[in-house]
Amino acid sequence: MRTKLVGILLAVVLVLGLILITSCAQQNSPVNTGNTGPAGQPQQPQTGGNQGGQPQGGSTPATETPPVQTQTPPPSPPSTPSQPAKTYEVTIQGFAFSPFDLKINKGDTVIWTNKDSAPHTVTSDSGNELASDSLSNGQTYSHTFNQAGTFNYHCGVHLSMKARVEVV
Repeated sequence: MRTKLVGILLAVVLVLGLILITSCAQQNSPVNTGNTGPAGQPQQPQTGGNQGGQPQGGSTPATETPPVQTQTPPPSPPSTPSQPAKTYEVTIQGFAFSPFDLKINKGDTVIWTNKDSAPHTVTSDSGNELASDSLSNGQTYSHTFNQAGTFNYHCGVHLSMKARVEVV
């Protein structure tokens, strides 16, 4: 009795295994829509009822669509709101530039005003970014800074008078 029971269980397991294998094989093969002729032989598709080359039957086979790959552009750097250009004043008085150290933004303008009785200039230490004429009492010189950097300058008449403008 036990031997028969084991035999029946083995037979059931084999049948279930075959069903599983057949099911998997059908998922990877073209769909058979049941158009079979005598003795289970497949028939040729009929014309007229099958438009667009779709298999006949109640369902359309699923087709795999390759995944769409999209490229996201790199994030743009955070933008700083544009600020209106500002004007800064530097006073030349007591044989000194005041303020000595000035920090401004690109596009800002600096106006130097001589309040001494002696003449002074605004002259770049290197290059010719700043190059005023000799300024008498009450005269001004202005310059708009369009490049970032540190601009050291002095008075061409009194070399001990020095200052700088830092442009960010």
